[in-house]
Amino acid sequence: MKQSQSIQLAVLTLCAFSANADEVILKNGDKISGTVLSKSGSVLEIKTDYADKVVIKWDAIETLNSDKPMTVILKDKQELTGLAGKSENGAMTINSSGVYDSKPIPLTEVTDINKKFFSGSANFGGGLSSGNTERQNYHADANILVQGHDDRVTLGGQYNYGDNTGCKNGCHYASCT
Repeated sequence: MKQSQSIQLAVLTLCAFSANADEVILKNGDKISGTVLSKSGSVLEIKTDYADKVVIKWDAIETLNSDKPMTVILKDKQELTGLAGKSENGAMTINSSGVYDSKPIPLTEVTDINKKFFSGSANFGGGLSSGNTERQNYHADANILVQGHDDRVTLGGQYNYGDNTGCKNGCHYASCT
């Protein structure tokens, strides 16, 4: 009797873990479970336990659902946030605040999911050399990208510094006349 209870507990635990994942259903009937990362352009990125990031063509998707809220941006710039729910005929619903499901949204109307609105990078480098002359140089650059629904602002800058303190031990230069 104890063994069957252990098996039941194991099955319930596995079901609980599998229920806590986003699910993408393709038009050919395949299902991919994981965490929806983003949709940009014509592809959806989903992170899975077995293949890290999987990129799926958006037009190959029939519907999708999520267990965590996502931000969906439509062609008319409308932004919806909530849990994605399955629908039929190439559509999805959004459950906002757990209160109601939206009417089915055709997937062709979705432009972005979980779009990044801020990104950037920074680089720093430098060099020191010593010998007959002492030289030092430094370089730094950075850029920041801030994106809104209708605009995009990129800020960037760089700094360069160089110094050559001259010769130690007396420099001798040859000159031709």
